[in-house]
Amino acid sequence: MRIIFVGIHNKPMKRPLDSSTKSGILIDRCIRALRPKECVKTNFFDIDYLPKLNDDIIHKSYLEWNNRVDVYSEDVVVLLGAITHKCWENYSPPYKIIKVGHPSSVWSIEKKIWYVNNIVEKVTRATQ
Repeated sequence: MRIIFVGIHNKPMKRPLDSSTKSGILIDRCIRALRPKECVKTNFFDIDYLPKLNDDIIHKSYLEWNNRVDVYSEDVVVLLGAITHKCWENYSPPYKIIKVGHPSSVWSIEKKIWYVNNIVEKVTRATQ
């Protein structure tokens, strides 16, 4: 079983949810708190810009993401932000989904602590 974090798209010359970005740093905190669970950082769109969203591009990208990540029924997928939530709204995958806000929207120290604790709590409940 893996915990798979899903952001939106890559930043130029960066890996998904790269540890050098604001979002990546916060997701790294979540991953450290979830040890020893295996965690994977991904982005829904494997490109370095946000495409214009429509049903066709979402469906194509959904299929590509599932193939690229090779997700299994026992995995837990953490969707980060409203755009990723929208990308899953027409699907009922065999794996568990957790929806949370995007980490880039979290600014204060208190909110960052709450954000990490909230994800850890939701993942813990989903994996019991």
